[in-house]
Amino acid sequence: MKNILIKSVLIATFTCTGVFILSTENVSALTWTSDVLPDLGYFWNCGDGLVNCSGANGWSPGLSGALVTINYNAQVKNLDTNTLLNSGQNVPVGTHLKFEAVPFNDTDISWFGTGYGNDSPYGHWINNANAPAKQCDPADYVTTSSGILNPSFGGFGVYIPLSVNQSTVSYDHTGSTAGLSCSGNGQTCTVTSPGSIVGNVTFGNTYGKFYYRYLPNALAAANGWGWGCTANNVALRQGDIEEELMTINGVDTGLSFLTFYFPDHSLPLMNSSYYPGSDYTLSIPAQTISLTLTAGNASTPTIDLYFSFLDTIKSSLQKITTLFHTTEQTGRVFAAGERR
Repeated sequence: MKNILIKSVLIATFTCTGVFILSTENVSALTWTSDVLPDLGYFWNCGDGLVNCSGANGWSPGLSGALVTINYNAQVKNLDTNTLLNSGQNVPVGTHLKFEAVPFNDTDISWFGTGYGNDSPYGHWINNANAPAKQCDPADYVTTSSGILNPSFGGFGVYIPLSVNQSTVSYDHTGSTAGLSCSGNGQTCTVTSPGSIVGNVTFGNTYGKFYYRYLPNALAAANGWGWGCTANNVALRQGDIEEELMTINGVDTGLSFLTFYFPDHSLPLMNSSYYPGSDYTLSIPAQTISLTLTAGNASTPTIDLYFSFLDTIKSSLQKITTLFHTTEQTGRVFAAGERR
């Protein structure tokens, strides 16, 4: 039983953590990518849905060499016009602004590897990275695995949910030179003087956990594996996955299978209560998106003042010209106090 159900191993093609920032119209996005994940094993239990192994349980290979990607998005809104602003846009003094994280969506999270030709499974934002519902969600589908000992028994759809605790979001304006009067948490602000505006939207550090589900196909179900999704709420654990040759009576069969070992390299035994280690927890560091704007004085009053000044000069010149022509017509200029 131990190695029949799975051969869901992902071969990683990237080897380093990366952060990519992209600013598009109205929304700024940041993408975080994990390091290659370690080998993970999953807990199977006949009591979770299978019907032909008398309540047996144990640990088997679950996942190897995967990468996780998380997308974060933020935006800034002009509350006076109820419109989103582009990065770098100019706003007048007096503008009311709101900096905000775009609402979280499960499609923000994905993880992937190579070797199956399937789309990357999505993740789930769930408090405390708890297990999602006990179902085989198409968003979590990885591959279809055939029985290793006897493929004629049928295959199993493999589903690996990734649950991520939702990040807390905080706001600050470090780096701004413009005057800003902001609310207590720094999310809404009024521009009080010209300069550069920086709105730092920080998504706090968080964590995630993997879980495992499998769904027997019709052939497997007909061979006694039961119908419906088999699932439990036990998170995957870290260990080592090794490929081993299959022999029968000392004769090499030419076949191989995968075995999961605990971190102390002990082999998980069926129905054993010895489960060294703990749930594998994916550590996700804090990420910050900086939204930038430029604040200047309102333009209309400045233009009005300028033209008002020009009108004053024009009026004064007209009066001087009129006086000059009047003096020419009289033929003389009278000195102060002189009688005409």
